[in-house]
Amino acid sequence: MGGDSVARLVGEGRRVFLDAEHFFDGSGADASYALEVLRVAAEAGASVLVLCDTNGGMLPNQLQDIVGAVVADGLRVGIHAHNDTACAVANSLAAIGVGATHVQGTANGYGERCGNADLFSVVAALENKLDRRVLPPGRLAELGRVAHAVAEVANIAPETPPNVAPMPNASNFRLRVVMPIALPATSAARIAIHARPIRLFSTREQMTMAIRTITRRRQE
Repeated sequence: MGGDSVARLVGEGRRVFLDAEHFFDGSGADASYALEVLRVAAEAGASVLVLCDTNGGMLPNQLQDIVGAVVADGLRVGIHAHNDTACAVANSLAAIGVGATHVQGTANGYGERCGNADLFSVVAALENKLDRRVLPPGRLAELGRVAHAVAEVANIAPETPPNVAPMPNASNFRLRVVMPIALPATSAARIAIHARPIRLFSTREQMTMAIRTITRRRQE
């Protein structure tokens, strides 16, 4: 039936991307059948076979093995990842690493339940970490502005959980001010909090007072 549907659309002059919903769950139950469904769709003319982690339950190493097996069968593969295990971006990159050439996701990762793969983070990782050109020259720097614009339209704060986006987040590109303060080594190490010091503390005095307060409470 899937092959017939694809063939009908291709016959009408359409380019078909088959979204194989629940593919990874289906592959876990019957890998040969799941692969055969993809083969039939490809033979009927589907341009891309999008493997969907519909439940968002896959981890990168598990997903990579399955995607790699499909790619090895000679099929053009895409990835559609949900974020229920907080791995949607990692899973998308893992799929690309073994041959996926198409990625589905959303702006800022907005989506049902825990969200989808954040395309801004995927694009930034591809360009910055894997040296793969995805955007026209000079456009990568615009991701932060676009991410915040989308968040404003969606009325969702872009830098508060569960919508903290590491790549386009303004904090990722904000200069940190290093403020040397004389403290015992153990205290200094324990209060090296991963935070946004410029935003949290507007002055050096406020930063110093906060650190002294934390240190005093630990000593008490």
